Amino acid sequence: MTSSAWYENIGGTVSDFIYRYYVYPVVYDQPYNIVNTITYALILGLAIFGIMKMLRHLNVEIDVRFILAVSPYILAGSSLRVIEDAEIAQPPLKYFLITPLIYMVVFAICTASLYASIRLERAKLINNSYRLFAAIGVIWGFINLAVLFSTQALARAWVFFAVFGIGLALSAMVYLAARFMGAAFLTSGVNAAIIIAHLSDAASTYVGMDFLGYIEQHVVPTLLIGMAGTAAIMFPLKLLIFIPTLYAVDKYMEDSESFANLMKLAILIIGFAPALRNTLRMMFAI
Repeated sequence: MTSSAWYENIGGTVSDFIYRYYVYPVVYDQPYNIVNTITYALILGLAIFGIMKMLRHLNVEIDVRFILAVSPYILAGSSLRVIEDAEIAQPPLKYFLITPLIYMVVFAICTASLYASIRLERAKLINNSYRLFAAIGVIWGFINLAVLFSTQALARAWVFFAVFGIGLALSAMVYLAARFMGAAFLTSGVNAAIIIAHLSDAASTYVGMDFLGYIEQHVVPTLLIGMAGTAAIMFPLKLLIFIPTLYAVDKYMEDSESFANLMKLAILIIGFAPALRNTLRMMFAI
């Protein structure tokens, strides 16, 4: 084999790998595979450090106020993803509304909104940058919802109450158990919100798969649900993962409160975002 043919063969193999594991799942909206799952997890980890550096450069304190201000963008991003699910957006725009590109789109808009809000406050044109930053997210989220409600029929309004009713009820049980057992770290505001987020995500998977015939797109949950025979396995799985995680963050990152809060924000997003997306999809029977 000539060196030219060897390079072409290697190039073709690499190209096939990229298309198979990264491009085709986006273009054809396929379930996640083990390769892109690991890749996106690593990218998320690296992104957290990059975001931390950026926020320090902007002199943004990562506290509860900041987390609350970011929260509307979770709804905005989730509802934007459902707009793609409903096939309202067409190629090539729709490809930017599929993971992982949608995270980049939402991050870019969120960052631009934060930067603009901070600059306006420093120029003394507004009094509170967080309020404007949060308001932009709220407006964006409501615009997305308006698009969905104006183009899609609301088929299952009960899903919203089922998903978040189950999520809140189970979270209340965890909260009371934590109080009884003296696990104070589970009763703090942000940590309690994270438990609600992930149990609501589990509830959306349970309702969707066990009652409405939806499928799970992530690799590990698909395997475990298949072994258990029910998506209810997601409830203990979520607790087994995130209770120790929150304990570790609070115990071992207490010297870096800002980084700990950024970690918690990331954990909150990966819980609430799919919970909201799944719920909206089921409500509109998409």
